[in-house]
Amino acid sequence: MMKRTQQGFTLIELMIVVAIIGILAAIAIPAYQDYTARAQVSEAVSLADGLKSTIVDIYNDEGSFDNADSGSAGLPSSSAVTGKYVSQVAVSNGVITATMKSSGVAAPIKGKTLAISPITHTGSIEWKCKPGTSSGLDNKYLPKVCRS
Repeated sequence: MMKRTQQGFTLIELMIVVAIIGILAAIAIPAYQDYTARAQVSEAVSLADGLKSTIVDIYNDEGSFDNADSGSAGLPSSSAVTGKYVSQVAVSNGVITATMKSSGVAAPIKGKTLAISPITHTGSIEWKCKPGTSSGLDNKYLPKVCRS
């Protein structure tokens, strides 16, 4: 009689591999979801960047941000500035507020807002972004340039 050698894996070896894959997936999936949300929020920052120069022009002409509102002084209406993940970008007294869509975006950022405020210095304007005042984004979903 010929002696056969064992071929393949035992059940316990397969179970260990499945457990390791499960642990790795449990760590990787939440990190990927946070990354996806931050990538979607970065669209709001990009859309807001297009409005900054007009707001600065208004400040240079008038000396204040009082008339820097959506739909006036050369700024588009809030509903005119949209994106794949952003429902609107509004401007009020120079403050840019981007609102994320309520569907088609990562769950933690649905309907949340991001505010970008101008801060004047002698001869320059600095832009500071933060979560919006009502239903603002969690700090971990802000783009890196916005996190404090």
